[in-house]
Amino acid sequence: MKPPVDSSRITLGKYADGFFDWPDGRYATDRRAGGHRVSHRSAQSHRTDCRNHVLRILGAGTPIADITRQETRRLRDTLFGEGKAATTINHVINTLSVLLQAAEEDEIIQAVPRLYRAGGGTKKRGSLTREEARDLLATDGAWRNDRERIASEIAARTGLRRSELLGLTADRCHRDYIDVSRVWEPVSWELKETTKGGEARIVPISRRIRSLIVYLLRSSPYRWNLPPSQQYVFYHDTNPRAPYDGRELTRGLYHALEHVGMSEEQRQAAGITFHSWRHFANSQMIEAGIPEATVRALIGHQSQAMTMNYYHAQDLARIAAVQDDW
Repeated sequence: MKPPVDSSRITLGKYADGFFDWPDGRYATDRRAGGHRVSHRSAQSHRTDCRNHVLRILGAGTPIADITRQETRRLRDTLFGEGKAATTINHVINTLSVLLQAAEEDEIIQAVPRLYRAGGGTKKRGSLTREEARDLLATDGAWRNDRERIASEIAARTGLRRSELLGLTADRCHRDYIDVSRVWEPVSWELKETTKGGEARIVPISRRIRSLIVYLLRSSPYRWNLPPSQQYVFYHDTNPRAPYDGRELTRGLYHALEHVGMSEEQRQAAGITFHSWRHFANSQMIEAGIPEATVRALIGHQSQAMTMNYYHAQDLARIAAVQDDW
């Protein structure tokens, strides 16, 4: 008979070792067994937060049984003192919570201690006005290169996420629509056959958007070397197997904003990020009278699978008109 495990000797570092591994770590296995969706990105994010924050601050050698509510408060306050945003702090706390809940199930601890979270919740994201967006995208000198400018313009006109833009390949681009069914996953460095919402969708495009996509495809150095299914619209300068760096798309937007007079402090106060283009596109379509159900489907907030048949015929022309109406 095996002797009982002395819980006081099980350290946080030992318990966390391999916990968030993909795809067979405890976290991923428990999520799937419980009927919940789990992604490589989610597991990797927890693993990174565990290593960089939880173990660093609480100590890998700290026995799990010694993690009290005072320790969870110390974790929160330390991250806050380091200038971390509320959303980042709360994600780290969630990572610790996952570990402690599993430790409770394993009877390593009797109960999960109180977890102190950061206030403020999710940071509110702002959006540019139509005039600000038009002027920004029309100022060629503000942008470091065409790919960064065009990525912002297509996102503003369609509401595509950054990962969806990066996952866009030539074979998914058609005359009047694009097939949004894949995303580029920077953590695992691979093209995923799914979107953030888990559902593929069809996004109608205007003549302007089509011309921008064609321009990039014709500019690609890999145009004649790769099949359409491997030709990224937002191509990488030196690696034909990967798209442009998504972080550089965001930095390009920030560079352009600063060029037209919006300082970093003003941008942060306004909550402007690359994701703000989704809010912008959503607002433009709602204000133009596009039905909300259609907008949700177009933006990717619809739970059901999307096909061209979902749109009413008259909506197609209206969507394309709105995309070019500023």
